[in-house]
Formats: sequence, structure tokens, C-alpha cells
Amino acid sequence: MCIEEKFDGKNLLKRHRSKICSYIEYAKKKLDEYKGIYYFHGGNYIMDTVVGTVAGMILREEDFSTPLLAFAENEEGIKVSARAPYNLVERGLNLSIAMKNAAEMLGGNGGGHRAAAGAIIPKGMEERFLQIFNAEIRNQLTL
Repeated sequence: MCIEEKFDGKNLLKRHRSKICSYIEYAKKKLDEYKGIYYFHGGNYIMDTVVGTVAGMILREEDFSTPLLAFAENEEGIKVSARAPYNLVERGLNLSIAMKNAAEMLGGNGGGHRAAAGAIIPKGMEERFLQIFNAEIRNQLTL
């Protein structure tokens, strides 16, 4: 491939779309549930820089009624991304607060927006994060 082809916008977009499609298919196969909250772990297969995008696309495509969490490995630990359906945000859900509180309890950090947020947590703490995050969500929504 010549340099012009490598940096051609159409080819870059085509490769990016192809990767995103493969990430979505992989994530769907890995979908699991923890007490009503769905999640997937992309490991080191799904790039941490796009795991939130993948979660958002799956959330809209599958019409989830709960937040969707996504994990991916990176050099700092585990990247966590969360996306929420709009009806939960309307009911008072704030993922930024939930992610921040859950991550900080594990020695990580997090934040973001009401409907989309992220965090970094230590490796091996995913299950504990799910427990804490679930409690945070339930407290916010008084489920």
C-alpha cells in the first residue's frame, strides 16, 4: 500500500467502520448481566479508546432499559465506560456521579456526564466495581 492510500480518508473510514463492526459483534457475544445491569468485557480486543462508543451503539441497537457497562484493558488498568438510556436520565440517573463514586472506592477515578461516563479502575476489580456501581444506580433511582 502506498502512503497516499494509507492516509486516504475513505480507506481510513472504511477500516475504522470495519473494526467497530467487529468490536460490536465481539461485545454482543460477551454480554452478561449482573443484577439487572448489562455489561461486557472487551479485554484487550476492543480498544479502550472506542469501548464507550461500542457500548453506546449496542445500547441504542438493543434498546436496553438499564445502563450498559463496558470494560477494556489499557496500560493504566481497566477502562470502564457506561451508557444509559435517556428514560433513566429523565428519572434522575447520573452516571458521572455513579462512576466517580464506584471508581474512587476502588482507588481509581471517574466522571463524565449524566448519560455517558467513564472510569479507570485497577485490574481485577471489575466484579467489585459492578457491585458498587449497581448499588449507586439503585440508590439514585430508588429501585
